[in-house]
Amino acid sequence: MHLNSSKCWPDKYYFSQHEITLIINGLPSMNKSILPVFTTRSIITRERALNKVVHDYEDDWQFLNTEEELEVSNAIIVSMEEIFNIDSSLEYLIELMESGTYAMIDDCGKWSIFNLEMNLSDE
Repeated sequence: MHLNSSKCWPDKYYFSQHEITLIINGLPSMNKSILPVFTTRSIITRERALNKVVHDYEDDWQFLNTEEELEVSNAIIVSMEEIFNIDSSLEYLIELMESGTYAMIDDCGKWSIFNLEMNLSDE
């Protein structure tokens, strides 16, 4: 890159093929397995089943059991990878969930995704 001495800006920009690919396709997504997430001790110890996933508007994730409230006394922050170790199928579920959604599993093991507003208006 050649700098124009009077402006201190390059006369031309040169990009590698890799940089062009990143510009066209967008930046690579972050490895979600390293994200910190909220859950409860009973889910990590497998005393309770993980049956609800929340992806809130701040992009925080919560992995919960509907029979247990998430409170300071039982909350724990772990990596998403630890959650995947409990249930590897969640890797596919979280790819489908946008911010402001939650998912619940039914008795047949099928996950359904809902908007958070629906959950808040029902309460």
